Amino acid sequence: MAKCGKYICAQLKRVLKVFPTIIVTTLLLLLSMALLMWVVFEKNNSSEKKQMVQIGLTGDLEGSYLGIGIQTIQNLDSSKFAISFVDMTEEEAKEQLMQGKISAYVIVPDGFVESVTSGENLPITYVTSTGATGVGSMVMNELVDTISKLVVESQNAIYGTQSFMLENGMRDIYWDATDELYLRIVNFILGRTQVYELETLGVAENLSFIGYYVCGILVLFLLLWGIVCSPLFVKRSEALPKLLKARGQGACSQVLGEYVAYVALMLGTLLFIFILLAVAIPIAGVSPAEWEGEGISRLFLFLLQMIPVTMLISAMQFLIYEVVHGMVGSVFTQFLLALSMGYLSGCFYPISFFPQSIQALSGWLPSGAAVQYAGKCLRSVSASGECLIMAGYWICFLALAVTVRRHKIKNT
Repeated sequence: MAKCGKYICAQLKRVLKVFPTIIVTTLLLLLSMALLMWVVFEKNNSSEKKQMVQIGLTGDLEGSYLGIGIQTIQNLDSSKFAISFVDMTEEEAKEQLMQGKISAYVIVPDGFVESVTSGENLPITYVTSTGATGVGSMVMNELVDTISKLVVESQNAIYGTQSFMLENGMRDIYWDATDELYLRIVNFILGRTQVYELETLGVAENLSFIGYYVCGILVLFLLLWGIVCSPLFVKRSEALPKLLKARGQGACSQVLGEYVAYVALMLGTLLFIFILLAVAIPIAGVSPAEWEGEGISRLFLFLLQMIPVTMLISAMQFLIYEVVHGMVGSVFTQFLLALSMGYLSGCFYPISFFPQSIQALSGWLPSGAAVQYAGKCLRSVSASGECLIMAGYWICFLALAVTVRRHKIKNT
């Protein structure tokens, strides 16, 4: 044990010497990951389903009950966050529809309000582009159908009630009852969000878009980070393991000493990155929804929770460097495995993007288990299953590394 401790200290000193160089290279990799996240977030924010649907309104709406009603709905109704009504002339509406600036426009005929109050429904013309299949167009088609039914059925209820009261001699409560029914219908329409419960499922595993990609990009970064450390492994002397064995340092002791130093290097680098994030996140004002209200303490806790992930990925990378010889071969293997495993684990696209067979496979991959574990840590839920999978891979990787080292000692 004393010899193993000395060897670990020697490896830690060796790692400490290259730490500044590793940090510089890591920063370049970190900038690449930050650029990747920025592209992903910009694409998500600019997607059609994130944009408010613009609808043109043509007709004389100023001062009319219809104009007041539309303005009230825009201020009070929940649909104001998805649909925006813009007053314009019919010529302007046609031009903006052709240019794609609005999804559709509505032509309100003169005397529309009077026709509704008298029981005659003058048709409102709804105009959209031919063959429109976008999210905005589909939403508006559903909305037009819904509004049409609401108007007709509301009229049926009001006029039916009025006819019933007249036929049964209820003239004394005729207007009060009509007003009360109007208010009940309006209250029901505007308060429709109270009749259902909204549950936001997120991108995957109930994570927000930002939270999911924080986990995915972090795991991808750790997978690629092994390339940064290639000079630390490929320059090792092939005769050194046999020499250490002759001095009483067995294969298991050698692997343990070098692996502990490598994990320490990865954790030190990760700590440095999290310190940068702790400074940058408050300045940028952007953080996963799962961190809101907790700030730096939640970030530090997440760092501690990522220790099993770093131990797993570092063990896998250590095994690759133990098996593959030479700078080109080891770097290419690390890069190929990082991209392929990152892709299948949902680091580039949400895992729900893939077929069910790939989704089932992903959870059993080392990187897939790491992404799912990070996501559950972010949501503060149990990740015992992922921990068992990662522990199993970790033991296998280190056992294989010891086996390969023993083979090298016997055959070099």
